[in-house]
Amino acid sequence: MPRVKKQEFSIIIPAYNEAAGISEFLEKLIKEVKKHKEYSAEIIVVNDGSVDETFEKASVFEDVTVITHKHNKGYGASLKTGIRASKTKTIVIIDADNSYDIEDIYLLLKFFKENDMVVGVRNVLDHKGEFMRRMARRVFRTLAHFLTLKKIPDLNSGLRVMDKEVVNKYMYLLPDGFSFTTTITLAMLTGLNYVHYEPVRYHPRTGSSKISPVVDFSRFIYLILTTILCFKPVRIFMPIAGVFFALSIFVLLFSYFYLGKVMDITTVLLFLSGTNFFGIGLIAELIVRLSKKNG
Repeated sequence: MPRVKKQEFSIIIPAYNEAAGISEFLEKLIKEVKKHKEYSAEIIVVNDGSVDETFEKASVFEDVTVITHKHNKGYGASLKTGIRASKTKTIVIIDADNSYDIEDIYLLLKFFKENDMVVGVRNVLDHKGEFMRRMARRVFRTLAHFLTLKKIPDLNSGLRVMDKEVVNKYMYLLPDGFSFTTTITLAMLTGLNYVHYEPVRYHPRTGSSKISPVVDFSRFIYLILTTILCFKPVRIFMPIAGVFFALSIFVLLFSYFYLGKVMDITTVLLFLSGTNFFGIGLIAELIVRLSKKNG
């Protein structure tokens, strides 16, 4: 009887000052991996310049490869390091803070065969968190949906399965900070890759969060806009052009019917501004399409 080839994948775990819970996490992870005989998993922990005992506690486990950054480079940089070091074509990323159920990795893997990325959708509505953080998530999702024209249940989930080849294609876009997951989601959606969303369980994390709501909020907005510019610039420029065209018509009609004269200079300036944004959008879209064709 021929041996059935096991499905191979790499689990990348970014860890920065996670000494409080990483031992418990890795024990559960190794136990779960050994239960699933039909899979073969390599486990890579990227110690991102931790100043606590993260490295010492992770290094105890023989089944775990630990890579250390000499100084803190960021969440995204840790994932990039792990992806480059991985030996398989399938990448799983998961946080080391015990906020995700490890068995959900295998739930996502079931849907990966027909997709380029499978995202674990957190039930954050039932998870107590800061008001500003919940509002920020809502703003991100709304803006991302508007720009991609696709429903995004969870923009920056830290549990997902990805095709390494596809991730490498977008590596030049991916930031070193917490916006890695947001950017890869937008890149795949606007790049016409297949993305599947699957609900997973989510729990309060072990230890303290490393995210700064104010600083990371501005970074997320910036990255959403720049990512869309790289793939679908018309989604940004055309709405702006439409606003200027609408304002020019409004000023024209308002000044004619209510002021008894046409505000011709204001109307013309608004119309020309709309024309400029419309033209820039078309040129940017043409550049993107030509670069894809030549790339």
